[in-house]
Amino acid sequence: MRLIPDVPVPRIAQFIARCGKHCARFVFLVFVCSIPFVPAGAADGDSLAVACMSCHGVGGISSGSIPSLAGRDSGEMVRQMHDFASGARPGTVMNRVAKGYSDEQIVALAQYFNHLRAP
Repeated sequence: MRLIPDVPVPRIAQFIARCGKHCARFVFLVFVCSIPFVPAGAADGDSLAVACMSCHGVGGISSGSIPSLAGRDSGEMVRQMHDFASGARPGTVMNRVAKGYSDEQIVALAQYFNHLRAP
């Protein structure tokens, strides 16, 4: 079955054409239900960490006076981020940066950097 000469119709379209719209709805429903559910705003450490790397270095390894994050203890990092956000720990930029992350995002970042190889 071809819609345009020399352009094959995808197999799923052929299947739907054969089975009818009720079967096609069922296949669509099964497909949609098989997609993993990720809640909106879920923390993804590796994508969040891109912002950190502009100061803390690629892979969390800093080449300057800013501390490296790679291999850091995740509990320590979570504690420090909360201290920055609350103002308990002084900082120049981190006090403002830490306030922008949710608790879930802070944990995801800490776990991400903890799994990177320390310098």
